Amino acid sequence: MAAPTPRRPKARSGAAPATAAARASVPAAATAPGRTAAFIWAVIALVCCTIPLLCVPFGILALGFTIRAFRHTTSGGPGRGLVIAALIISIAALVITITLALLAAAKIL
Repeated sequence: MAAPTPRRPKARSGAAPATAAARASVPAAATAPGRTAAFIWAVIALVCCTIPLLCVPFGILALGFTIRAFRHTTSGGPGRGLVIAALIISIAALVITITLALLAAAKIL
């Protein structure tokens, strides 16, 4: 008589997907936390760039969210453009604020 073949366990319907293709289908919101917040804070910092006491904290907050979201996005992935836009806007707001503050301190402006 032949030995019986071992039974394979049944696949559970609620099991997490294990393939790379299944992981790629994860929504962008779950892969890039804070990208929208980074963009919003960057725009607020740009709007408030003539008031250094408001722009500097908002710009630093935007940079923090941007760095966090930048680490979680892949190159060319969803949300990467928004993160790069937030980075450029927040850096521009901080540079404009620092330039205006230095010009005001030198009494040129």
